[in-house]
Amino acid sequence: MAASLHFSKSKPIVTKLCAFFPLALQLILVEAGAVDPSAFQHPVRVACVGDSITEGVGTHKPNEESFPAQLQALLGKDWNVHNFGAD
Repeated sequence: MAASLHFSKSKPIVTKLCAFFPLALQLILVEAGAVDPSAFQHPVRVACVGDSITEGVGTHKPNEESFPAQLQALLGKDWNVHNFGAD
């Protein structure tokens, strides 16, 4: 699974830091072997609970650019990531 990060000077620092959260969780959940999705009959469910940053406020496309959306894209179809961020 390859991932890339793109930053611009115009984005707030919070947005830049949030780009690392999905990668960190991917390392913990997948690369370190903490959870093996092939051991389950259904996709592994992940709940992302948080504030407006988790929800995706401040992004142009929250369904694609929020922390949970990025995590879903990195983890793939064996995982089911839900966004429970609230403003």
